[in-house]
Amino acid sequence: MQMSFQSYVASVTVAAICAFIASCSVDNTQPVNPIQPNQSYHGIIGTWEWVRSYDPSADYNDTPERKGYTKGYIFESSGEFQFLKKNALAGRGRFVITRRVTTLFPDTMDILNMLDISGQDTVHTQQVIVYIPPGTLHLLEDCPMCWKHTYFRR
Repeated sequence: MQMSFQSYVASVTVAAICAFIASCSVDNTQPVNPIQPNQSYHGIIGTWEWVRSYDPSADYNDTPERKGYTKGYIFESSGEFQFLKKNALAGRGRFVITRRVTTLFPDTMDILNMLDISGQDTVHTQQVIVYIPPGTLHLLEDCPMCWKHTYFRR
């Protein structure tokens, strides 16, 4: 039985797409190069208050004033975190910082991994950590056109 050229090209294309998709997956259960939270890595330990979030795909800024509420994180040296919304506990869990290549940057970046999350609000479980000036924390979702969240240290 002979395969037509078009069938061959279609089969190879499907196989290439499947291989590409499989290579993009990230195993969130086994962090690569974990950095222990009690090292106060990059000074993330402490209380962070949300200032704004920016959506580059829509060129849109969200702020506490626009949303009508505040939110933030408390990162503890024990590796625990709390997510606060309207000054009340909205979620909690554990965190670890890992180092790996991301879809955003060709270099290795630090990733904030939030694990064992419980609570009424969902939080993004993996975010690229970017610090610019002291006292400012920028968290980016790991995709080119996703939200960038800015927090100030309280």
